[in-house]
Amino acid sequence: MQLGSIHFSYTAGSEMGLNIMAKFTQKNGKLVGIQQSWTLVDFAKSRGTMKIAPFVNKETGEAFTSCVFTTPGKPITIVNFSSNLGELSAKQIAMQQDSLQVVELDNGKFKLCKQGADAWQTVNLHF
Repeated sequence: MQLGSIHFSYTAGSEMGLNIMAKFTQKNGKLVGIQQSWTLVDFAKSRGTMKIAPFVNKETGEAFTSCVFTTPGKPITIVNFSSNLGELSAKQIAMQQDSLQVVELDNGKFKLCKQGADAWQTVNLHF
């Protein structure tokens, strides 16, 4: 997965301008935008206990781990590690919890990444 940005500028006269910067990820040639983001702590407060769980890729047979958040009586939420972050152990996550965030992509999937790496950018409308 690669991170990139889209930049669009528009200026009408000397007093008006529009400057938009948006983050996206590219997966299999398709752009996947970030819909929401939370600090790891805030996400865990709303989604339940965080655990690291083993999975197997059905297509390749490759083993990997992902984060799961559980609350009794509610569906499990799976949060994959971003490719830029890589897989972390429970101890590493606990040590870095204040610098990690969870982002929801427009495909409905969740990713764990460093704060700011996939954060929404400010729109400067030059008012």
